[in-house]
Amino acid sequence: ITGAVARDDQDWLADYFGLPTDFETSVCFNPRISNFLVDLDLFIGFDSCFDCWDGFWFRIHAPVVYTKWELCMSESGTVEGVNDFAMGYMASTTVLRADLPKTFKEAVDGTRTWGDMQEALKYDKMDSCAHTETRLSEVHLEFGWDFWQCEENNMGIALLVGLPTGNKPCPDYLFAPVVGNGGHFELGVLMRGNGRLWTCTDEESRLDLYCEGKAAHLFKRKMWRSFDLRDKP
Repeated sequence: ITGAVARDDQDWLADYFGLPTDFETSVCFNPRISNFLVDLDLFIGFDSCFDCWDGFWFRIHAPVVYTKWELCMSESGTVEGVNDFAMGYMASTTVLRADLPKTFKEAVDGTRTWGDMQEALKYDKMDSCAHTETRLSEVHLEFGWDFWQCEENNMGIALLVGLPTGNKPCPDYLFAPVVGNGGHFELGVLMRGNGRLWTCTDEESRLDLYCEGKAAHLFKRKMWRSFDLRDKP
């Protein structure tokens, strides 16, 4: 990141962040996401309840998730610079170097203003803090029917409904934690099946195959998002 005085074509322009025209620094990002989850799963088979409901079942799947997101931003080789912003560049008057952020980290953490700025950066802020979120990611309700059943094999189909209990993406921070599917309702179908592949002669060991596939539609929803940071004004 360099100021206008010595900027290379591939460098971010320091001036845009309220840093002086002779400013230089190198910034590195090493983002990390850590997750811990507990699966809550309830399965109810209706075979023993109603004779006419043979093979029907209902399942609730609700993972509780703790997630920690860290941008892990580091800054090195900083040359703070001494140039003021000339009159008319960032304000109608000269902006002194002493009134500008000293580092890139300080410029993008949402605490500073410069020139004619009326309020500090509100969206896509960057910092070195860990941001966490704990909640149900999303609740899946499945109502299914095993249409083919035998002693060791079965195959079924189910209607899938997803309830968006996770959090909605927030544009306040560039690397903000997200739990769930972004707040979208889901409606889809599920296919599952299992079969016995091998059984030992003493019947103490066996090999089973379980398969499950889902296809779901995500319904539209509205959310606050910052404007595209790439290839746009």
